[in-house]
This record gives sequence, structure tokens and C-alpha cells, in this order.
Amino acid sequence: MVDRWEMQKMADRWEVQKMVDRWAVQKMVDRWAASKEWMLGC
Repeated sequence: MVDRWEMQKMADRWEVQKMVDRWAVQKMVDRWAASKEWMLGC
């Protein structure tokens, strides 16, 4: 019972980490695209 709960906790943490990573990458891509547009606009 405890092991299963621990595994579920680890899985949840991994899912959250994956979401955070994806969000961070998306933010980086957005910032890069914005800076590229700004440079092209100059």
C-alpha cells in the first residue's frame, strides 16, 4: 500500500516536472521568436 502510494507520488512529481519543462521550453521559444522578429523589424 505504502509502496503504491510512493510510486503514485513519484509519477505525479514526474508529470509535473514534464509540464514545467515543456512550459519553460515554450517560453524560451517564444522569447527567441520575439527577439528574432524584433531584429528583423529593425
